[in-house]
Amino acid sequence: MKINKRKLILIGCIGYNLLIFIILCVFGNPVFATNDDYRMRLIISGAYTGVPNGSAVFISNILGNMLASLYRICPEIEWYGLFTMLSMYIPVCLCEYIFLKRVQCKKEFFERMSIIVIFTFLILQKHILLPQFTITAAFWAMLAIASVLEIFNIYEESRTISKKWIISFFISCILSCFVRKKIFYMCIPMIILLVIIGCQKYRNISYKKVIFIAIGILGLILTNEGTNVILNKSQMYQEFTEFNKARSGVYDYIEIPDYWENKDFYDSLGMDIAAWENLNNRTFDISDSINTSNLKKVREYAKEAQEDNIIYKLWKVFDDIRGVISSKMIYFQLIGFGLVTGIIMFQSSWKIRENSKKLILSYLVYIIIVILGMAYAGRILDRLVEALLFFCIGALFASASIGEQTREEEWFKIGKISITSKSLLSIGIILIVGVTIIANQYTLQRDATGIRSVVLEKTDYLKALTEYMEDKEDSFLFYNALDFISASESVFSERKPNISNVESLGNWNVFSPNYYTRNEHFGFESAIQGLTEKDNVYYAEIGEFHASIEGEVEKKNKQLVWVEQLNIGENVINIYKTEEKEGE
Repeated sequence: MKINKRKLILIGCIGYNLLIFIILCVFGNPVFATNDDYRMRLIISGAYTGVPNGSAVFISNILGNMLASLYRICPEIEWYGLFTMLSMYIPVCLCEYIFLKRVQCKKEFFERMSIIVIFTFLILQKHILLPQFTITAAFWAMLAIASVLEIFNIYEESRTISKKWIISFFISCILSCFVRKKIFYMCIPMIILLVIIGCQKYRNISYKKVIFIAIGILGLILTNEGTNVILNKSQMYQEFTEFNKARSGVYDYIEIPDYWENKDFYDSLGMDIAAWENLNNRTFDISDSINTSNLKKVREYAKEAQEDNIIYKLWKVFDDIRGVISSKMIYFQLIGFGLVTGIIMFQSSWKIRENSKKLILSYLVYIIIVILGMAYAGRILDRLVEALLFFCIGALFASASIGEQTREEEWFKIGKISITSKSLLSIGIILIVGVTIIANQYTLQRDATGIRSVVLEKTDYLKALTEYMEDKEDSFLFYNALDFISASESVFSERKPNISNVESLGNWNVFSPNYYTRNEHFGFESAIQGLTEKDNVYYAEIGEFHASIEGEVEKKNKQLVWVEQLNIGENVINIYKTEEKEGE
């Protein structure tokens, strides 16, 4: 009977989440939250160079090559988008199953389902509609953490080590590491903490299996790192990697110093105002002075100026924390996490034991420590904070899975509480949850300034450029980096048989081997060469003329001339080409 009940719960979790994913994928039009996934899919699917390529920079070469092989076998299927959705669906189903499998009565089941509904609409829904590879890795890390705790839960029940949850743990670790190793490395301290606590509690547990897990994790790290080193050992790729690190160090962690206030410094780098305009506007492959060495020097110069001002640094930490709390990107995620944590801590008929409450508090401390560490490093990244929340949700669901049955009158027992107060508290929680879910739905679906609306708008602009260039297969178009900074693509967009001939001037894949392969296909090597020497290369920006590349184009005795205008709603995209300057 017990086994049948648990099987039914597993089927229910599979069906419930399948329904949610199908509805949101069919009617919600999921788009990638950033251009990172969009560009990686172009590379892996073969739309970047014409040949599927597993070297997608951010994800592991092993995973990239596996997906590239699938595109070679059956290019009609959108493998990258399918993998992204499965990477959320499978961990969510299994974590919810762990959370529900030990319910003792209908009342308890509905209480826990209410928590899952909050999780679905305040946390999960956003990531189905706006998936991003960092969070994809966090979903697998969430399952890895939940699997560790479930191994100990089962050991407490039956004094046996569950092989299937060990398998779940290893698969989750592998996929989290392959999708984004930084996220996997972030979750390792929590995994180690949970293993140490579990081994102390159950001293007769087999240490051979613990050592096996440790060796497995170490082997995974070495395999992933070793494969990346072997496959990316070319000099060109190493130089590209160094540039990418330097680029990230500038744009992710500092404010670029003003040109005129620091003219002597920029002069020492060989950067004039035209080059600085490109630096400030994230425009690459236009000015030779925007290179790895100079980007490193800009970062060091900016950091020295900030470190000299302790008041500024303290203010920056405070401002970053305030920015995260109020960020549209994760505002409702934080509220949802707070509600899930609070309700689990004080839920009614399945009392969380004191050691589990201590674990839950330790998860919160872990979040605070990591956030302070990010602030000290220079920037609190929203998606890394979201990743931490998923770590803790996996731990929360598994920690709360085993509890002690309580009497009905102990429901929400906080000292002595009357039935009236209990009812008012329940109504208050229901109202808070209801209003929050409605507000979140408005932000995701209706708010024109909401993060999803902004991404969809920029994605429509990029789609318009792609359609404009469809009948110009031998031509190429670069678009302004900042104008299209959130531009992405639908997760299940229709596959195009030809090579993509539109690209941002601020893309992170610049200077990579496949970047030059793609450029060669269209007859140029660098972006500035293509724009100033080739008749088949265009430039696009949104609204009135404000090209950051104008100064560098003029150095080549060229000028940008208007070609055509695309009307997209209330906005316009202007297309330009370069010609010889008048009088030259």
